[in-house]
Amino acid sequence: MGHNYQTRGPELYQTVLDKYLIEQTSDYYKRKSRSWLDQDSCPSYLHKAEQCMSQEQNRVDSYLNQVTMAPLLEAVFVQVLKEHQKELLNKSTGMNHMLELHQTEGTIACQCCIPFCVGILSCYWILACVVLA
Repeated sequence: MGHNYQTRGPELYQTVLDKYLIEQTSDYYKRKSRSWLDQDSCPSYLHKAEQCMSQEQNRVDSYLNQVTMAPLLEAVFVQVLKEHQKELLNKSTGMNHMLELHQTEGTIACQCCIPFCVGILSCYWILACVVLA
């Protein structure tokens, strides 16, 4: 009866707590990003995306096991950036529009997201940001 937490600690962390944290974080950012997309310009959205990626990284560094870092950031990235990439590109304040008008506002926020994105997933809109830089 009960669990032997001394010998199963890392296993329990990854199979129970880690899995739960990643699922809940993903669900939270799914709802939050939809709200941001409806309310914010593309540069504002990208700034918020960069902030949440940084905040989640800080949370892992502060009080979670480092094995959580990659899957957690990937979950946030998918919900905040990958799921909305076409909408962000085509928004009236989006990257396609910015490229057409040769605007550079917002590219700094996008470039801040690049370190989080590279190596996790590839998004073609990141390339648009790099072209502007």
